[in-house]
Amino acid sequence: MVVSALPFAIIVIGIMISWAKELRTDPYILRYRYARAAIAQGVRRGIAEHGDDFVFEAAEVAADEGAGAGIDTDDPALTEWYETATGQIPIVTAQDVTRTLEPGRIQPKGPGDPTHTASGDASLTVGEERRASRRETREKISDTEKGD
Repeated sequence: MVVSALPFAIIVIGIMISWAKELRTDPYILRYRYARAAIAQGVRRGIAEHGDDFVFEAAEVAADEGAGAGIDTDDPALTEWYETATGQIPIVTAQDVTRTLEPGRIQPKGPGDPTHTASGDASLTVGEERRASRRETREKISDTEKGD
């Protein structure tokens, strides 16, 4: 039983490692690390400059002193996928809103999309070639058996 579970355990460990690597560039994780670093640096600086009498506030500092000093914000690996995923949202016009709000109005059919094979007449012909090739194969087999 242990022997059969061992490969699965190795796969699960590999998934955990790859997931941890992937989460390094996750926006939530980056913001969390950035916030913790900013607070820690702000508290250290406040204690160093003012002792225990200071208020924590946000202020601009030199690029190498800030919380994001260790993060390359120009790195496409950190930003490109996010910009691609969020992209430009289509603009909703007043006509779109009016058309949607008119009760009982049926939208006209849009242009056909040939990639939708399960719509319309395309769904009626699925597997037709396969049936014909099976029929031809059976006929060839029966013809060769009759010839023997």
